Amino acid sequence: MQRSAIGKPASGWVQCALAGLMALGLSACGGGGDDPPAKAWQTSWATAPTGPASLSNTELFLPLITLDKQTVRLIVRSNVAGSQIRIRLSNEIGDAPAALEIGAAHVAVRDKGSSIVSGTDRTLTFGGKRDVVIPAKGMVYSDPVDLSVAAMSDLAISLYLPKKTVVQSAHFVTRQNSYLNPGNESAAVALSAAVPTSSWFVATGLDVMSSKPMTLVAYGDSITDGFGDSSMRTDAPTPWPSWPSRLADRVAAASNLAGLSVVNAGISGNRLMSDAPNLGNSDAALRARAVYGPKGVSRFQRDVVEQRGASCVVILQGINDIGIGAMEGKPVTSAQITAAYQQMIAQARGAGMKVIGATLLPFAGYAAPYYSAGNNAIRESVNQWIRTSGAYDAVIDFDAIVRDPGNPLQMQAQYDSGDHLHPNDVGYKAMADGIDLSMLQQLCVKS
Repeated sequence: MQRSAIGKPASGWVQCALAGLMALGLSACGGGGDDPPAKAWQTSWATAPTGPASLSNTELFLPLITLDKQTVRLIVRSNVAGSQIRIRLSNEIGDAPAALEIGAAHVAVRDKGSSIVSGTDRTLTFGGKRDVVIPAKGMVYSDPVDLSVAAMSDLAISLYLPKKTVVQSAHFVTRQNSYLNPGNESAAVALSAAVPTSSWFVATGLDVMSSKPMTLVAYGDSITDGFGDSSMRTDAPTPWPSWPSRLADRVAAASNLAGLSVVNAGISGNRLMSDAPNLGNSDAALRARAVYGPKGVSRFQRDVVEQRGASCVVILQGINDIGIGAMEGKPVTSAQITAAYQQMIAQARGAGMKVIGATLLPFAGYAAPYYSAGNNAIRESVNQWIRTSGAYDAVIDFDAIVRDPGNPLQMQAQYDSGDHLHPNDVGYKAMADGIDLSMLQQLCVKS
């Protein structure tokens, strides 16, 4: 079926069987309107878990991820409003799998810093119990709790780890201050000795109950994750420096996109076709192996398809396959990259999702051998396929948005974080501002 440049509106997400109902004099879809609309979970915040590729040679990370009788207060943002929520906790990562014990868990509306709004604290339970053991390579959902959550509001997820634990499931590029505190202060309004941390530990999702769940998943690498801008978000309403966060701000302000959640499933350093690379034993190489995560085609099911209410996905990935592949001496071709795209497109379509392709940004000036004229030729070939293949329901041309008109091989200076690969917050905002919201309405919003 031929698709238009921006795709076609989704034809009804809820189908009604009219035969027989009309003969009985009943209106379709609800028996005369007496029944309340069906509700389901919708992902309102998410992050993609990653962690040490090998605990035996990532000593650099062990002080950061070893927690002992500590409270972790994680600050997240709910993209959409709701009155009932649940939290997803992960212990899925790591080559030395071990069960993870949570002694207490709470969620509340965040006030500022590490403090919560008095009276909003809710105890989380798991099958009715206040503690939970997450099995190795496993994940759990909390029981639902009633809590009034406004769209674009900050929540605090507080977890108490009662034993010395090497946390293997985490997310390291957050651009958000969260907090560590000695002892069990998971229910405290204000933490007594909060120490900022830039990582999210264990928690990977927040769901709200919705009558029309619909979620846009931004999928990619560091340019989706928000790497590049050096600023940290401490208090709302300061935005996170990433294009998905900046897009979420625009979506929340658009009445025709009401209820659409935008979640970020980027992992810095991530590649489509290869797991975290082995680039030696330097600090930088060990850090890379700890955070880059499993290959994109293998994590797509977990981080995209399984998000609740997932209605569409934006795929911006492949530049690390080109650049890191060259660094490893394992060059890739444009045909290999586009074949990986097609695999993910089919997977998303099989789940009833619309798929939006995004062109790879210019990167001239980044260090060799990551950047070279040959690598740029691969990028341009991939971008040509994204624009013209018709494989996607729509295309976002990020390359055209950020490139320098005087030298299209590089990013505009005003958008460049300084490394010539990653945008700064101004660049991320330009990327978000360049997205056609009417296209998102057609592809991502349920009728």
